[in-house]
Amino acid sequence: MGIAIADMVNFLRASNNGDIITIKVDDQNFEDITITFESPDKTKTTAMALFLVDSRSQRLKIPDWHDMELKYQAIFCMPSAEFMWNCKSLSVIDDDVVISVDNEVISFFTSGKSGCMNIAHVPNKTDKPEKASVTLTHMRGPVELTLNLRYMNSCAKVFTLFDQVKIGLSTTQPVMVECKIEEKGYIRYFLAPKIQIEIEEEKEGKTEIEEAEGEEGKTEIQEEGSPRNKAKRKNAERNKSSDRKEDENKERSKKKKGSRKIKNDEKEDEMLG
Repeated sequence: MGIAIADMVNFLRASNNGDIITIKVDDQNFEDITITFESPDKTKTTAMALFLVDSRSQRLKIPDWHDMELKYQAIFCMPSAEFMWNCKSLSVIDDDVVISVDNEVISFFTSGKSGCMNIAHVPNKTDKPEKASVTLTHMRGPVELTLNLRYMNSCAKVFTLFDQVKIGLSTTQPVMVECKIEEKGYIRYFLAPKIQIEIEEEKEGKTEIEEAEGEEGKTEIQEEGSPRNKAKRKNAERNKSSDRKEDENKERSKKKKGSRKIKNDEKEDEMLG
């Protein structure tokens, strides 16, 4: 059984600053968990039961980190603020980012319809990363992976709480993004990189859309600017002008007839008088 994260967050919003939060699960009951909020002075207690969900259909087994770490081709650390800035800046260009690492540089690259952007970091090579620097802590060989920036930005939302972020890249393992909670533990994300077939299909789809939009634009320009259409517009304008003149002439003739009739009526009245 698993926990619906969105529901869990909504439950936790019911707590107040300073509350002691206790989460309990019964070994005999796998239908729900009990969440309790207790005020610091122990005068108020709020208890809630959160129903669990069946996660067997979408279970993803993550191997033990100690077994995975040695399989990564590159692991580097960087300031979390720097990582967030990279993701935010690259998102303006496209939805994907290519992260590549070699002995000389760690780069974040993206390209899109409006242009391209490359952010390169020259790393320090040490096992003890400094908080204000980009450090390459493990290197088995060069590696290059493509990731979806939407997921990267989702991970980056919690990075404001931490000084450093650790990233592990491998062509055979999911990308690892880790933030350490000093003396308490860590938050670790695992992201699946995009495969080459998926990248090519997306590029083909984008190209087809751009070509279709370009053809529509050309058709509109041709329809508006072709000699035939220009002649049609001129003829329509002439017809409108002639119709306008004809209406004006009819209106003038009506007014003249009306004035003649009035004069004739006045003459008849004089003769009768």
